[in-house]
Amino acid sequence: KGKTVITIHDLAYMRYPETTSERIYKHHSRWVPYSARKCHRIIADSEQTKRDIVDLLQIPESKIDVIYLAADEKMKPVPETDVKPILQKYHLPERYLLFVGTLEPRKNLIGLLKAYRIMKQNCDYTEKLVIIGAKGWKYDPVFDWVERHNMQNDVIFTGFIEDQDLVAIYNGATVFVMPSLYEGFGLPILEAMNCGIPVIGSNVSSIPEVIGDAGILVAPDDHEAWAVHMHKLLVDESLRRTYSMKSLERSKRFSWQKTAYETKLVYDKMMNA
Repeated sequence: KGKTVITIHDLAYMRYPETTSERIYKHHSRWVPYSARKCHRIIADSEQTKRDIVDLLQIPESKIDVIYLAADEKMKPVPETDVKPILQKYHLPERYLLFVGTLEPRKNLIGLLKAYRIMKQNCDYTEKLVIIGAKGWKYDPVFDWVERHNMQNDVIFTGFIEDQDLVAIYNGATVFVMPSLYEGFGLPILEAMNCGIPVIGSNVSSIPEVIGDAGILVAPDDHEAWAVHMHKLLVDESLRRTYSMKSLERSKRFSWQKTAYETKLVYDKMMNA
């Protein structure tokens, strides 16, 4: 009976229904539109999510506030002495490309694997691709693709890893990649940037809002371009240093203190309406 505020992280189930599970689709289709209509204000994680709420749910723009997320403060550069034991714990190499996220179709992992394979075919690389994340849904094609192309020795799947170890794994990465078809925010990108890691992300949905000009943006389906940009960052130490500094500088724009303050303003606005 009281006033309500909800947060909508993304509308991926509407934009890309084929990439979600039947359970999630049924649940979200029933409750997200209902909640959006009934609540007094909506918080969106990004301008992209706000546009989707307006376009897909027919909610007035005036009802929506955009408040960006932030990375945990523990996500920061750490000494190499803190990194090595964690890499050894998970049997990870000294140099690797890194992806972090749930294993599900929207993350476009097969697209990433295709780009990685193109890069390896064109150049003699020893860097492995490390994929961190729990199994979500419709993930079997990813493992099938790796096996079919005999890349079991090149691609490492770790499963889910707790944050206290993930900090070191971010820091150990040479390059971070996020080839998603759609993100409501894309928190792993910001976590990597907080650690000073050069990032390559898709040029779609909210990802450009997070990366800005501090990383490289590539169309998610342009596998050749992904291969080229991954190659450039892997071989050019000066370019990596440049993007590492840009990552650290860009990440300063996001903080949980700022998120909390802006969230309080939304509640104040609602209560005083």
